[in-house]
Amino acid sequence: MGGMNSSRWGYGPVKRTTCNSLPVDIRQLKRLGKLDHGTHLLQWTSGSTMAMYVNAYATTARFELNQQTLTTDIVYTDCHYGGSRPWFVCGCCFSRYAVLYFGKAGITCRGCNDLLYPSQKETCADRAIRKAQKLGIRLGFGSDLINGELLNRHKGPPKHMHQHTYDRLLALYINARTRAFLMV
Repeated sequence: MGGMNSSRWGYGPVKRTTCNSLPVDIRQLKRLGKLDHGTHLLQWTSGSTMAMYVNAYATTARFELNQQTLTTDIVYTDCHYGGSRPWFVCGCCFSRYAVLYFGKAGITCRGCNDLLYPSQKETCADRAIRKAQKLGIRLGFGSDLINGELLNRHKGPPKHMHQHTYDRLLALYINARTRAFLMV
């Protein structure tokens, strides 16, 4: 029991990620002035478009996508230094969220749509590579794990970075890069 390849990992339905769904971020809508009364056109980089209607008191948003009408409530919470912050209310669990997704359950939160973030599906090797690339960019080496350090290491720390911080991040970078090469 428990020998090599005895588990059922990798079988069954594969969960979708948030990058495969259409997100609606209420913070971005507020920044763009689309929480005002009226009809607004929403566009995504994937080319999808949708009409959104906000009622007079900005407490309800109605989305029309592919001849399907979906409605969600908007609630406001007070901020400490004045003003208010808008939130969408998930139609499934009735909790407040800044981002809702269009999916199989309508316009609901990530949990109700059973979506994962892309980083949750990464392997250990992918995480190690991403960590090494992130540290390399912060140190000024770029995202190239093979030649980035060799070309830029002699320059010293980037502008406005203390030498102690540079040395600490360099040690983390070398460790992460070694782990990334060993896992691949």
